[in-house]
Amino acid sequence: MGSVLAFNLENLRFLQVAMVPVVVVLTLVNAIAPKVAGGDYSLTIFYYLGISAVLGGAAFVAAPILGDLIFGVSAIGL
Repeated sequence: MGSVLAFNLENLRFLQVAMVPVVVVLTLVNAIAPKVAGGDYSLTIFYYLGISAVLGGAAFVAAPILGDLIFGVSAIGL
């Protein structure tokens, strides 16, 4: 289990594959939770789903860029 959680470039492919289902599940859960907790109008779930989907899409765009910045700097040795 320690090799799975270790910070190395061999596990980078696993993290890329795991990111998609994690973001999708968190988007759905973040949309459903306010509806279940608040008991509001039933269509408010789409409002929260829209907000969560936009933020999830931003994560898909920003994660590779930030990853390149982090690993690019560490590869140079700065």
